[in-house]
Amino acid sequence: MMDKYKQYASICALTDYADKKSVRRHNQAANAMIKIVEQATQEGLPSIERLFPLLDDPICAKWLAFQLLERAKVNSDIKTKCLKIIGSIATGEGATAFGAKTWLNKWNAN
Repeated sequence: MMDKYKQYASICALTDYADKKSVRRHNQAANAMIKIVEQATQEGLPSIERLFPLLDDPICAKWLAFQLLERAKVNSDIKTKCLKIIGSIATGEGATAFGAKTWLNKWNAN
């Protein structure tokens, strides 16, 4: 599970947005990561907890933080860690930072 998630996150990290095939691979990988999180959530706490170490992986963390908060029930420590990761992304520049800022605004509004 963790190795597959890492593999998909690596595909997303290498996306060339000017190349339609690369974007298609990116979208497929992103959907596969969501399915991994959803499957782990369905299997229960021990399964979802196996993903938590990926929050320390700089490539995986930027995906997993959002997905855990949106798709899984996590304890307050993991929630805080995810929000910190997303907050860090939001302080950057460009579309990714803008997306993270927008996501945080929606999150805080709920």
